[in-house]
Amino acid sequence: TRLPAKPVVVVPTPTAPLTQNPLKENRLNIGIIGFGKFGQFLGRAFRRAGHSVTAISLLEDQSAVAKEFDIAYSTNILDFCGDKELDIIVLAVSILSFESVLKSLPFEALTGKLIVDVLSVKSHPKQLLMAQLPSQCDVLCTHPMFGPESGKDSWVGLPFMFGKVRIGNHHRVARYLSFFEDAGCKMVQLTCEQHDHLASGSQFVTHLVGRMLARVDLKHTPIDTKGYQSLLNLVDNTSKDSFDLFSGLYRFNTASQSQLDIIRGGFDQLAADLRQSAQPSSLRQSSFMSHVRASETGVITDLATTLRRQGVDVISLSVGEPDFAPPSCVKVAVSDAVDKGFTKYSETAGNFTLRQRICEYLETNKHIK
Repeated sequence: TRLPAKPVVVVPTPTAPLTQNPLKENRLNIGIIGFGKFGQFLGRAFRRAGHSVTAISLLEDQSAVAKEFDIAYSTNILDFCGDKELDIIVLAVSILSFESVLKSLPFEALTGKLIVDVLSVKSHPKQLLMAQLPSQCDVLCTHPMFGPESGKDSWVGLPFMFGKVRIGNHHRVARYLSFFEDAGCKMVQLTCEQHDHLASGSQFVTHLVGRMLARVDLKHTPIDTKGYQSLLNLVDNTSKDSFDLFSGLYRFNTASQSQLDIIRGGFDQLAADLRQSAQPSSLRQSSFMSHVRASETGVITDLATTLRRQGVDVISLSVGEPDFAPPSCVKVAVSDAVDKGFTKYSETAGNFTLRQRICEYLETNKHIK
């Protein structure tokens, strides 16, 4: 897939701490929908920087947590979205629940606000936000590529992807993005499509390998190499994320679906190469043979034959075969030809005598010469 443009990367000077004291006129009024681990993670960071934060949880009461971090808490989505003080709303919900949560919001109350998503896929939320939200809403798609674990001590050098999808109030967006830049994040501007293309080969592959190795149940050994320890750390880190996140990375990113097919093919090829290398040299096939695949038509035909043998009534739409016997005169002629020794390859154009007879027939009966 050809990417439309090169990403814009801004690497800030890594000196700014998360705790800041913005002037009152620069203070942001941020609402967070979804106050789970990541919503709390962002909310605490916004508050430490001196911004005003209001949160709401759609699953369970998180008012005690909000109070602990000096974050206002709402229990009514209509009141929350209708709060005129909130000019930025961050949707910090899961990939799987994003669409249902978005459709449950009172859209008329969101007019004029900046709506920000933080999902790990980007084309999916972009399409939903553009289809559902009023045209007066600004839309900013972001992916903070860190979380409560990797960002617990510092955000310096951690990637923060953003895509300006529909922006009317550029000053407000700049103020919001400056929070992450001032915290030391590596700011990466991409289109949503660019993000998903790149993420399928990095984030999805990372989670896929970690989840796959977790199924193998790797264990520490007395002779662990650094490489093996890295694999164990990968399993540990990816297992801390929910399976819903991993599933969402696959379901809502078509590039990830293609990537899985590529990885499966690569694994099968590598396994075949290993098995082949274990064969005695005299029995080894040429490596070119591993790239030869059976005809799909032949595969379907064989399947139909197998099912018929099992008594299944099958209508095969693979090879085109006549459902009637050849005429008796043809069968007699073929048998006679075999008896006379016409069992060898003819010249490429066909048997000369046969071609002559065909021409005579066409000229006599069809008047074609």
